[in-house]
Amino acid sequence: GTVSECCQLGLAALYVPLPGTRGDEQMANARLVERAGGAAVLPQAELTPARLVAEVKALLIDPRRLKEMGERARRLAVPDAAERLVALLTETP
Repeated sequence: GTVSECCQLGLAALYVPLPGTRGDEQMANARLVERAGGAAVLPQAELTPARLVAEVKALLIDPRRLKEMGERARRLAVPDAAERLVALLTETP
């Protein structure tokens, strides 16, 4: 998904998670990256044009913050996740 792709690429992000997804996984994933310092989260219930502009501006005016957020997001990446999953699924008991 988008969160894992941003982490793999080391990109800072402003997530607006879709509410009501099964297990609220979009919010959970976004908050995980936010807690690590790699993203900001704007819940849809709080989304207004003015708030979105303010959040984006706050990120864009601080290149150092964006760089740090990207580095923190990258720390959450699991580059070999597919290989690990295949190994787990194909191992014989």
